[in-house]
Amino acid sequence: MVQRQETMDSAKGLAIFLVVFGHALQYTIAPAGGDYFGNPLFQAIYSFHMPLFMLISGYLAVFSVQNRTLHANLRNKTTGILVPYTVWTVILVFISAAANIIGVGGIHLGEIPSALCSALFRSPDLWFLYAHYFMYLLLFLSVALARWIGPAAYVLMLILLWTVPEPIHSQYGIYYLQFFYVFFLGGYALNRPAVTEILRPMTRKWTAVLLLMVIALEVVLIAEWNTTDFIYVHKMTLGSGSPILEMARMAYRMVTGFTGSLLVLYLCKGLVKTKLGQPFILLGRYSLDIYLLQHVLFNVVYERVYPLLHWKLNDGQALFYGYCLFGSVIAVSCCVAFSQVVIRRSKGLNALLLGGRGSK
Repeated sequence: MVQRQETMDSAKGLAIFLVVFGHALQYTIAPAGGDYFGNPLFQAIYSFHMPLFMLISGYLAVFSVQNRTLHANLRNKTTGILVPYTVWTVILVFISAAANIIGVGGIHLGEIPSALCSALFRSPDLWFLYAHYFMYLLLFLSVALARWIGPAAYVLMLILLWTVPEPIHSQYGIYYLQFFYVFFLGGYALNRPAVTEILRPMTRKWTAVLLLMVIALEVVLIAEWNTTDFIYVHKMTLGSGSPILEMARMAYRMVTGFTGSLLVLYLCKGLVKTKLGQPFILLGRYSLDIYLLQHVLFNVVYERVYPLLHWKLNDGQALFYGYCLFGSVIAVSCCVAFSQVVIRRSKGLNALLLGGRGSK
């Protein structure tokens, strides 16, 4: 049980580092006029790192369902996810207003109400927390419904989510739910006894063969990834092409996310047995802290400071990747240190900004 928890922590740690590294690539390429969506490493990272987060969350959600009542779960997710989401969104909007006052972009004071409405509901800035919260609500509703209709409840909820029409699902972050809830449910299923009993003998006997097959499949899948495959671009729309081809493309994106996620989990299972796994376990336990603080670092600070520099790194050069990698290590280190020294030491700040995580 301890090793399984550490495997999940290290996988979250690797995923959150890739989030930061991906943002470092993005905010370094864009000021130079480059297309970060076309960067091969950016494409590889974004093909699986958020699906990995959702799969892990679904896997761990089993323990919430087993150990808490519905009321306790709703209270826990509201204080642990919705409160930090709301507080940080308000903070980011007011930082943007303050930036405008000192003349470095941002919004006017009169735009604060509409900016808050947009950032909280219509186009969530912190979409990961927004989607995360509603995924738990969908799961809890499915679990309650499953008492009457069995496993069909999970399928029914997914179908209802997918049938939200296009003009609506492109707003209010619904397309995030439509895409990522599949991975959340997949993680939940992987931790159910009925599924693990089927998979365990198969994986023990064919581990090497399955691993090679998944690696080969992931390499082929990532090689086919293009700009339209990013969730931020396609937004779960069928586009103007053939509906059948577009649905096949949707399936391709999901298979790519699943295979990449499973590879990382297998890697982390071995990684935690070595000293190399310890830093990622730490990052995993601070993944929420890093996600929120790096948002400030990149969207508020770096986005405004880097374009002012008199030198720009060209996308694809070894120096460019080294710079982004080194910057990502510095960024996650600063986020963890700030959280340890400032946020987690204060019970009030911890509750408001992190939902009480790591409180003593």
